[in-house]
Amino acid sequence: MCQLQYVKGCGSGLTRSFAIELAKQGVRVNSVSLGYVLTPMVAHSLSNPIVLKHIQEDFGRVPMGRAMRPEEIANDCAYLLSADASGVTGSDLIVDGGMVADSFLMNYFNALR
Repeated sequence: MCQLQYVKGCGSGLTRSFAIELAKQGVRVNSVSLGYVLTPMVAHSLSNPIVLKHIQEDFGRVPMGRAMRPEEIANDCAYLLSADASGVTGSDLIVDGGMVADSFLMNYFNALR
């Protein structure tokens, strides 16, 4: 978990740094942090009873109660690329069904220690 948070922190820091550096040239820089996304690989892994049990138990703690769909991620990225987001730079859009807002990951991984 520590390594994952380190990498995510670096990504957010790079996003902000590049946004500051490139703003005067009219370049916007943003990032998207994802939670669980229902991809074909994830759907395939649900045939494993252990993975299925984990998902069923843990998604009860995610405020939206489900994984995100790829098209939801695409729509959020399309927004960041659109003129509607012309004033958005240096931001990390979290698309995770509310996991971070609910501190789900922190509680979950702290319980594993």
